[in-house]
Amino acid sequence: ETLEQTWGAEEDAFFVDDNRLTLMPGYDLYYSALNTMGTYEDADICLDVETIKADAEGNSFAGLIFWAIDYDNYYYVMITAEQSIGVFRRQRGRVLPQLRWTKLDTLKPGNGVVNELRIVTVGNTASFYVNGQFYATMKGQPPSDGQQIGVRATSPRNDRAVWAFDNIRITVPEPPTTQ
Repeated sequence: ETLEQTWGAEEDAFFVDDNRLTLMPGYDLYYSALNTMGTYEDADICLDVETIKADAEGNSFAGLIFWAIDYDNYYYVMITAEQSIGVFRRQRGRVLPQLRWTKLDTLKPGNGVVNELRIVTVGNTASFYVNGQFYATMKGQPPSDGQQIGVRATSPRNDRAVWAFDNIRITVPEPPTTQ
């Protein structure tokens, strides 16, 4: 119902609406928010991303930040309303593609839909799931002293996109089963 202080302060681009964390970046801008509640080693991170108002040409996207150290150093998985997904790294303020944009039929297209994103980080491996279906696994460089998590969204040049985040859950991943 209200924004937890560990997310920071509400502002024009970042607020709670209808009990959901909402991002509405300015024209041709992105907005990132890290949660300072804690740092996590291996983590199973899941959240719902609702596309409230996204650009019809895929120039607006939103997703989950993981392996975050600070606002200049983190990884993030992004989705569009046109069924595309990509994974990126922000390092020293630069954006480095990790898994390039690709169309994914598992994503629900359009505005007014909810897609579930899940990332399981174990050691230097991150596995991605969309709406309960496996998408990809990649290797990376997690922070040595634990990761923060967060959310990120981008608006196109000609409008302000609106994305809502709900049901954020962080748990310890299940250990692999032995036979």
